[in-house]
Amino acid sequence: MTPWVVPVDEVPATRTVWDWIIERTDVVQAMRDVKASPAAQVPVIQVPHDLDIEGLGRAYRHCADEIGELRGFTTAEGMRSAYVGFSLTWNPHHIDRLDPYYSTLGTPRNKGGEFFALARPHEQPLRKNSYWDAYGFNAVHPLITRHFACLFDRFSLTLIRSRAACIRHTERERITSPEFMWHLDESPFCNLRLNIPLSSAPEYLMEIDSERRHPSIPQRSAGGPPLYWRGHLAVGRCYSWDTQVAHRVFAEGSPDRDRVHLVLGFSPWFDFDPEHRVWTSNAHYGRVHPLDLMASGAVFRPPSA
Repeated sequence: MTPWVVPVDEVPATRTVWDWIIERTDVVQAMRDVKASPAAQVPVIQVPHDLDIEGLGRAYRHCADEIGELRGFTTAEGMRSAYVGFSLTWNPHHIDRLDPYYSTLGTPRNKGGEFFALARPHEQPLRKNSYWDAYGFNAVHPLITRHFACLFDRFSLTLIRSRAACIRHTERERITSPEFMWHLDESPFCNLRLNIPLSSAPEYLMEIDSERRHPSIPQRSAGGPPLYWRGHLAVGRCYSWDTQVAHRVFAEGSPDRDRVHLVLGFSPWFDFDPEHRVWTSNAHYGRVHPLDLMASGAVFRPPSA
């Protein structure tokens, strides 16, 4: 099959790269045709790995010290403080000209509730190189590379919008709220997520609820039967799930430490060539369900000898 080639410079300002891929390729039909294996149909996938989690924890602390501070999500109302972090990828062409260390943490163009669902895209007239353009976040700042190259070199897919995310345990009133952090994200066909816990406490839980409804969440469904899951994401393991189903992280009780996870996004079916600024469909396109790339561990390259 001849690969699809999508030049970034041909994407209009009113479209994200993924919007343009949908318009210019047969990806929608390919998404309908591919089926996930039983191993990828569980609520939360435990991704097989051989990563040095303790080493990644040290890399995170050293990187955070060098950056200087963790920041909350930037919104039109200001900056939120319970969920903070720094960016692992950035977009040098971002229309908001945000600091590269925090460019994946929101945008001043939108109110807080509008992030939790990629809400009302028709109200975002400029979409290319915006917060919503996940494929635009494909560059890694040299400082981030210095601390995380040992991790990034292990990936077999193009890294897109990614961050180190921290929930502050001192924000107890907010993080224990029944409404804290409910949101949904892109389809895993667009942005395939890998979640790596570095620090946590038993009180931190994740909840997935396909029936969840909220004014900020559009009435759209990932399809399939109702799904509910609640549990703790343990340090030492790696996780993935269908992030287009409503989900959240919260605290039940009083944790004694912050929760720190690496939240990594990948383009499962398209690889980026930065020299020629093109996205090209890869060998997984239309053949392997993105969640099977996680269930099988194929998101990782074998360790170098």
